[in-house]
Amino acid sequence: MIMTKIRHNFNKGIKLHLACEPVGIRPVMSCIYFKDGYAIASNGKILIKACLNEICNFSEEEKELLDGKLISAKNFKEIIKHTIIEIEEDGFHAIYDDWDIKYKFADKDMKYPNYNDIINGFKQGTMEKVLIEPHLLELIADALNVSGGTRLHFPKSYYGAIKITFYDKNLLLSEAVLMPKLDDSFS
Repeated sequence: MIMTKIRHNFNKGIKLHLACEPVGIRPVMSCIYFKDGYAIASNGKILIKACLNEICNFSEEEKELLDGKLISAKNFKEIIKHTIIEIEEDGFHAIYDDWDIKYKFADKDMKYPNYNDIINGFKQGTMEKVLIEPHLLELIADALNVSGGTRLHFPKSYYGAIKITFYDKNLLLSEAVLMPKLDDSFS
């Protein structure tokens, strides 16, 4: 009888690293930020605020250790490949029978942008026309492994971000923001 190890990590299919800025002048945007029970990832065009209760099976104590910490997208991409991950004061620890590896948190002096102003400042409204890049919606869906539909909430301001919530019953508390392009066509 083959015994399989129970996964203790982020859920399979979660790829928040896809929503981060790969390389740029803002090193903090190449990280996933953990705050108040959420994982936040953004590249400036999209922002994902994923509820930890929905995207991982870490204990409450482990989630508390994550609060205020940053992990690079590169390290996150490696972390999700492991079956068993432990969260420690200074990072994620993957443990196997004959080896282990540590993924350290990013520089604690980096400040993550105020994502709550964008999400909480959202006011429902109407827009006449907006241009959405389909690959950005696909990126959000891939990053959260969305299996149901998505809801688009349009702001009153033409220049505002589009808030995205999910029909997927496993992502009821997670949300995202998409920065649209202005559609200056008249057709």
